Amino acid sequence: VERQTMMPLPHLNRGLFTIRTYIRPLTEVMTSDYRRERLASALKSMDGPALRYKHLGQRRDPLVAWLEAGCL
Repeated sequence: VERQTMMPLPHLNRGLFTIRTYIRPLTEVMTSDYRRERLASALKSMDGPALRYKHLGQRRDPLVAWLEAGCL
């Protein structure tokens, strides 16, 4: 999960953009069928550039299969 914030600094004619990432093991967050289905759906909807950006290119299909099988 990412939390993105932006703070305008008009007196400097600038802005501050921050990203805070939260990384948790899948076994801790995929605690229900609903969550597994949502993540599988999100992964299936990603196009090539999004998969590359998230370094999921070759990992997506095995991860979706794993989630859909309920193997967590």
